[in-house]
Amino acid sequence: MSTDIDKYFANHTGFDHVRPAIGALAEIFEGCRHDIEFRALPSKKSRSKDPERGQMFLPLNGDGRHDWSKAVLPISTWQERGLNLYYGAGTREGGGRTENVREMPTVWLDFDGGDEKAFLDKLAKFKWPASLLVETSPGRYQVFWRLKTPATAEDIPKALSVVRGLAILFDGDPTVADAARILRVPGTVNMNHERPVQGRIVWFDGARRYDLTEMHAHAGVEALAKRDHAPRAASPARETSSFSSETQSAIDTLTTRCSFVQHFRDNAASLPEPDWYMGISNLVHLRPGGVDVIHAWSSPYPGYTRGETDAKILKALNASAPITCAKIGERWKGCAECPSKGAVTAPINLVYKFAGRPMPAVEVVETKDKAGKTPETEIFGNLSDETVTPTSGLVAQYIQHVSPLTDAPRRYHLAMAWLLLSILLGPACALPHFGSLLFANLWIILIGPSSRVRKTTALSFPQRIVARLEPDRILPAEFTTERLFEVLANQPVGGWFFSEFKSMADMVSRDYNAGAKALLTDLYDVPPVAKTRSTKGGGDITIPHPCYVTIASATTPEWLLNRKSADDFASGFLPRFVFVPVLAPDKEPMAFCDDQNLKGYTSLLAEISNTLSKYKTGGTLLAGYTPEAKEAFKTWFIAIDKSDPLRGTPLIAFTSRYQAIAHKIAMLYTVSVGRDVGAMDVEAVRYGTKYVSLSRGFEYSPFVGFENSPPVVHSFGSCR
Repeated sequence: MSTDIDKYFANHTGFDHVRPAIGALAEIFEGCRHDIEFRALPSKKSRSKDPERGQMFLPLNGDGRHDWSKAVLPISTWQERGLNLYYGAGTREGGGRTENVREMPTVWLDFDGGDEKAFLDKLAKFKWPASLLVETSPGRYQVFWRLKTPATAEDIPKALSVVRGLAILFDGDPTVADAARILRVPGTVNMNHERPVQGRIVWFDGARRYDLTEMHAHAGVEALAKRDHAPRAASPARETSSFSSETQSAIDTLTTRCSFVQHFRDNAASLPEPDWYMGISNLVHLRPGGVDVIHAWSSPYPGYTRGETDAKILKALNASAPITCAKIGERWKGCAECPSKGAVTAPINLVYKFAGRPMPAVEVVETKDKAGKTPETEIFGNLSDETVTPTSGLVAQYIQHVSPLTDAPRRYHLAMAWLLLSILLGPACALPHFGSLLFANLWIILIGPSSRVRKTTALSFPQRIVARLEPDRILPAEFTTERLFEVLANQPVGGWFFSEFKSMADMVSRDYNAGAKALLTDLYDVPPVAKTRSTKGGGDITIPHPCYVTIASATTPEWLLNRKSADDFASGFLPRFVFVPVLAPDKEPMAFCDDQNLKGYTSLLAEISNTLSKYKTGGTLLAGYTPEAKEAFKTWFIAIDKSDPLRGTPLIAFTSRYQAIAHKIAMLYTVSVGRDVGAMDVEAVRYGTKYVSLSRGFEYSPFVGFENSPPVVHSFGSCR
């Protein structure tokens, strides 16, 4: 530990609990030339309830060293607030992603439970004694070997290869071998248990430093890569879970018709790792029950852990597509004798082909035919505000409650019902989608003439309910870019209500607000990492992940028609909104309203709270579709995509988000009726795709003035 840090602790009392951690890290990172990242995260069980998070980067001083005294107060404060503390295993430059990692001063091992005595015995006999051994909770350890010279960019892959090898050698967690890995700050409290557990530094000897090239070339480590392709030791099969009849029917189809799936199930105890992953990449797409099947069939492997298996499942989800029969056949020769050879492109598709009930295919047409039919009407029949409105669940209850209180049109109420669920649900559910997670946040603009269609009234109903149930989720309607960072740093989940969209558009377009529009556009997709901005005062403000925001607003057709720039419409900001136009009322004007329906209001609030509580589990639930629902969605999407009148025009940004909006509505519908988001059904697909189909065709072209854009007949049927 440097003299500077010694002096700091001598002059500042009350920080003895973080002194060992600071001392160890200061020695480990000695000689590094880039920033050191720290993160503070709530416990897993309280992650959705407790939005508090923290992030800081410790830079070099003018003398080329890190001033570790600046890390003492944040670490101590975060720990006192009950947060888990982590640091980046590699130094950073410009952010915390993989591409920002510059140096790696150690290689490491994460032992997440198992035969503790055997692990410690093997560690004691290892050729290179560890520099640092940390017990993060009883029986779980993180081990570090300090390198003589921190690995720089060209050597980081070699260092990660050693990390993977150590994981295999010591039966550790192989998923921690990534450059941007964050690891628990040594000796700090682990908050992820029912009762917090004090971590401890078992030993630390910073003088133990090793040559990376020697470690990489060491016979014991070099041979580890071969183990990835060697059979795993067999063990007696463990009892598997019982599955639902729907899941059992699907796996019966798979095991009967696919020799590789039989191989995955029957030889799980001795499967080579690549075979195991190929099976997971297919079974993860089985809904419902795919994850349960993976765990049950993987459990006979003697080194099975739920954590490692979950990590493989997430990897497969991020990869999106299942590994194909052709790829499997290149490695596993049993495919040559498969009874379904050539029938499908990937094993999981056998469920759709033989066990599922896919929607009948529809003829894809480019435009309306002579009878005036479109792809949507071929699938759904006639579309109207009534046919896209759910008849049960929270959405139906909301519309039933607000309709007697105003003469605002049903179309507005339906849009605001979806918006209300979106803001109250927050990041509790997400659908794996093209390598990332798609959340259910919505941005909606109500469009209509002033006064006549009650846009502001329609906006007020969800705002009142949110103010009653989750008041902190209503975000302030005026901000600068810096103020926006401050607001979202403290409240990363919430929504804005703007009675006039013009005021918001003008605000984010002002010169002093440069960057606000780009930031909001980025936040719409709920970016997977925290966002940090340097303040004028020299500090940093960090918006934590997940940052989930909604927007509800209103405007007139005249204002929208005057937005003539490509920047307004062909850029990413406006295309993220769902436009909900009404040009004339759909019912007689109301002179006054005596029925305030207070009893119904109380009942609605209670029903919303009770229903949504099922989904707020402390994390993010992964959504997914049943095989039938997937096929239904695919049928709709093919028809919509091929008939899109904006294909090949600068306005494709609007329609390219149809698919995502349909997924969001399907999630919100499933939540509104209290069903399992992990097995969204055909009905959820129908409501999501019908709503989007009714929204197609808003006449964007005149707003922008692109002469080559084909005119589109607007949305929601006719525009009244």
